[in-house]
Amino acid sequence: MRTLAFALLLLAVSPTASMAQVGIAAGLNFEELGDIKATDRRATVDNSTGYHVGIFFDLGAGPVSLRPGVFYRDLGEIVVSDGAQTSSFNLSMVEVPVDLRLQVLPSPVVAPYLFAGPVVSFASSPDDNFNDAVRNLLLSANAGGGLNISLGSITLSPEIRFGFSVSRWLEEGRTITVGGAEIVSEEVSRENAVMLRLGVSF
Repeated sequence: MRTLAFALLLLAVSPTASMAQVGIAAGLNFEELGDIKATDRRATVDNSTGYHVGIFFDLGAGPVSLRPGVFYRDLGEIVVSDGAQTSSFNLSMVEVPVDLRLQVLPSPVVAPYLFAGPVVSFASSPDDNFNDAVRNLLLSANAGGGLNISLGSITLSPEIRFGFSVSRWLEEGRTITVGGAEIVSEEVSRENAVMLRLGVSF
């Protein structure tokens, strides 16, 4: 959380941010993490549901604009199974997305838009067993669509977002304890998500 507060402070005091339209957003994320593969076994990772909350800035006017932000994202409880052995852990991220937005149909009241852009994430887990194996720096991309709904002095922005991992979510060659068994990760899959988000800009 200290990292999130520091990132928010940096954005808030930047010259560009001071001229931007500011907003807050929150929502649910539905996570899909790929299984952990090793030489003689495979650990299955169940899907999980978490939440995210943060701040964003709308930069630019017209049909094309930028929306950078800083978000705290909790991936929920992640359950890892290896046969009869099961372990669970929590994973969270501080994310810095930069969305390039394209307004599809300009309208003063309801304006749909599409977006895509990169996301840099800093991941951590309170469980030392998994924190040592989780990659601290993750790269991914977001794409999706939303609506700008003007309500006088505020604008609501409901969105659906699809997250696609570019980098692996675990380091290779790290030992993970699942129940009483140790698994050394070799071929590590990636993390993807579907997110529902509601933003409010002022």
